[in-house]
Amino acid sequence: MTDQLMVRVLGPIDVVNGGAIHPVAGVRRSAVLAILALQPGQVVSAERLIDLVWADDAPATALNTLQSTVSFLRRTLGLRDTLLARSSGYVLSVGGEGVDAVLAERLIRESRHLEDPAQIVKQLGSALAMWRGEPLGGLAGQSWFDDHVGRLQMLRRSALQSLTDARLALGEHALLVGDLEQACGREPLNEELHAQLMLALYRCGRQAEALAAFHRLRRRLADDLGLSPALSVQDLHTAILRQDRALDLSVGEPVEVSVTRPIVPAQLPAVTGSFVAREQELQQLDQYLDGRATGTVVQAISGPAGVGKTTLALHWAHWVAARFPDGQLFANLHGYDRQGRGRDPYDVMAGFLEALGIPPARIPAERDTRAGLYRSVMAGKEILIVLDNAHDAEQVLPLLPGAAEGMVMVTSRDRLIPVMVAVDARSLVLEPLNEQDSRALLSARLGEARLTADPRAGETMVSLCGGLPLALAIVAARAATENRSSLTALAHELVERPSLLDALTVGDRRTDVRSVLSWSYQSLDRSSGDLFRRLGAHPAGDFSARTAASANGKPLSQTEEALSELTRRHLILQDLKGRYRFHDLVRSYAMELLDQRAEDRARTIRRVIDHYLRSAFEATLLHTPQRHPIIVVESAEGVSPYHPASLGEALSWFSAERTALVSCVELALQHGFLEHCWQLAWCTTTFLDWVGAWRELAIVHRMAFKAAETLGDEAARAHAVRGLAFACRANGQYDEAAHHLDDAIEVFARLGDLKNEARLHLNYANLHDRRSDPSAALEEALEGLRLYRRADDVVGEAHALNAVGWSRLRLGDPELALQHCEAALRILRQDGHPDGQAVTLDSIGYIHHLAGAAPRAITYFRQAIEMHRALGDRFNQADSLDHLGDAHWEVGDAAAATEAWVAALAILDELKHPAAERIRAKL
Repeated sequence: MTDQLMVRVLGPIDVVNGGAIHPVAGVRRSAVLAILALQPGQVVSAERLIDLVWADDAPATALNTLQSTVSFLRRTLGLRDTLLARSSGYVLSVGGEGVDAVLAERLIRESRHLEDPAQIVKQLGSALAMWRGEPLGGLAGQSWFDDHVGRLQMLRRSALQSLTDARLALGEHALLVGDLEQACGREPLNEELHAQLMLALYRCGRQAEALAAFHRLRRRLADDLGLSPALSVQDLHTAILRQDRALDLSVGEPVEVSVTRPIVPAQLPAVTGSFVAREQELQQLDQYLDGRATGTVVQAISGPAGVGKTTLALHWAHWVAARFPDGQLFANLHGYDRQGRGRDPYDVMAGFLEALGIPPARIPAERDTRAGLYRSVMAGKEILIVLDNAHDAEQVLPLLPGAAEGMVMVTSRDRLIPVMVAVDARSLVLEPLNEQDSRALLSARLGEARLTADPRAGETMVSLCGGLPLALAIVAARAATENRSSLTALAHELVERPSLLDALTVGDRRTDVRSVLSWSYQSLDRSSGDLFRRLGAHPAGDFSARTAASANGKPLSQTEEALSELTRRHLILQDLKGRYRFHDLVRSYAMELLDQRAEDRARTIRRVIDHYLRSAFEATLLHTPQRHPIIVVESAEGVSPYHPASLGEALSWFSAERTALVSCVELALQHGFLEHCWQLAWCTTTFLDWVGAWRELAIVHRMAFKAAETLGDEAARAHAVRGLAFACRANGQYDEAAHHLDDAIEVFARLGDLKNEARLHLNYANLHDRRSDPSAALEEALEGLRLYRRADDVVGEAHALNAVGWSRLRLGDPELALQHCEAALRILRQDGHPDGQAVTLDSIGYIHHLAGAAPRAITYFRQAIEMHRALGDRFNQADSLDHLGDAHWEVGDAAAATEAWVAALAILDELKHPAAERIRAKL
């Protein structure tokens, strides 16, 4: 297609000649070419052309104008040898291969004689790829053109339905369900579409949903037309009810089909290699799994703290993971944290949905709706779910899938009686290890030779630990890492602590673990002990060495030595990325120790919050340097913030600390650090919006708003409502977003803050653009430009010019749009802002693309991509790659388009951004 001349009418009228695309400017010229193209090889009289182009409004000079139009088309579009004059009129001599509509119609017609579904898919795919938008773009309104538009639309609709039939025959039902649901929503009375959806759902094992689709169609037909579904659809409904084998795919030779693999989560954490004993419990779990019926089965493992519930659950889960082909999900519910009753199950549910491939933006905020989506996604899946450290049944019940075929394992200190009653769950109560198994655990960790050399010391340690695996593990760690010639000295030290021994034998669940942990804590040197205690102030699951240094108030090098000591003694764990984390019980103990020292606790919490505020502020200035910075609170002494050196480092830090940042906003609010609270939220705004984490964006800014209200700080409140506006805009709550923006604009205008007022007007322009109101968007962008100029902010002016250019483009004025964007680029190059330059280059490329100059657009997109890559700006790099793919597709280079889209998809999947779904649909 790149070398052959092609007149295209399945979208905007244009001509592809020698690989270059030539748009046809002007309605009259487009109409003349379209009339001739739809009748290739036929002479169309001048009178007929005048009647169709001018209808009843032809001027006296119409014939002269027609002759000039044909001359223009021949001269500018390279049609000298194909658009020919005859004595009675004109003819377009390009043959059937030279007009996209004629070629597409031939391919569709020939596909009806094919028998191989794979060949049908290939043939129809080639035909449907020719549609680029509304046929005869811009020419509808006269009966002749309207008739052809209607005919071509019906042709496309018929081809799409035939393509779906072929794909169903190839076994692509799982990939078709989403598109068919959307198509049925657009055409609620189309019985053939509903029949295809019913069959696809049934073949996915979703019989109930297939039947529900039939009932929706039947009700709609009855309400709107007073009709019943066609007999063929009713017969399909009956066959689905009977589970007729005729509906299954026929058995034949496997067909290679390009599909996207479903996401199979594998979230089980690693387990210790020295797992011993528990043979009887493992056998019970095996028997329960082997004897399970259909549906989801639930196994609860309960017992005292430190008894090894989690270790047993994970060891067995890894052992049977292969029996669950749809993957494994894991969540620590933090049921016995000091701060409350653990994680909200609906937040955990959101995490599971993300792990199963649902973009954050598509996860409903309303709890019942989210639970419905969770049950739908889980329906039919053979999946293993491990819910660790549950507080009670209320935390567990919402997370039980409705129609899955897998297993849920729950560990808890509670017996979870309501779960037993509600879903007939099995209960396994885990008791402490006996002496033989306790000794086997110590032997696995220390070596049999060492225990045999000091048999009485080993017996003493087994006795003191009371069969608690956690206690045994910590004692073994001390024995393995401390420089002792024998175990006798360690055993003697433990015996000399009678109160601790009493605690171990009394059976108080919480005291047991505290006592065992106290042995390791009291054996630490002062530096390591101070760090251990202060790390209890960290609000999230894992942390970096630099974060630990800030909590500790000591230099990084000194803190790293203490971290190594804590890691050796198994009081904290280090992952492959070099980050550290506590076991929940150990962290609770550290928090208790810190609570006993009120002054140290207050100072430590302040340093942790200061660390995240200062680090996030520096990362934000690299991430979005065009933002007008706030004045952040001075950090306390001893804080060691992270100093990212590039945009890439800033983005990596934000990604790693995302959970901690959200938790830190809450920590600041809880402990009265109100300025820190709203400023932390300010620092997270653009990043959370960028990666599509709009639920978290709303959470932090609601807390920021509360802090600002308490402070009585108008500017802080305005920043908070701006963040809420971002969250509302992303969720489609445009009226609420507009209300928040109005509120913030009014505050900054009253305060005389021109730069922030201007930036909010640009935010408003973006909101109007999303509402498809480019006129209102232009008005807001121009107001932002006026304010930036008043503030003498040239970089802000450049961003405003880019926004004005975009609105001009949306209003159909590409020339003026290009002028504004090129002016923005000149400013940004002069002032040395590569991030702004890259975004503006992308805008200029987009303008050229829409103006029909795709080759030139490709040049600009490549420049933007290189600049984004050099800056480490992964999201905008993906955005420009997407645009580059569109431009390559426009010029007929499918291979280059695919390469660009695949690269964009890889980045967006890595970022877990919802835009990935749009790219995946293109591929």
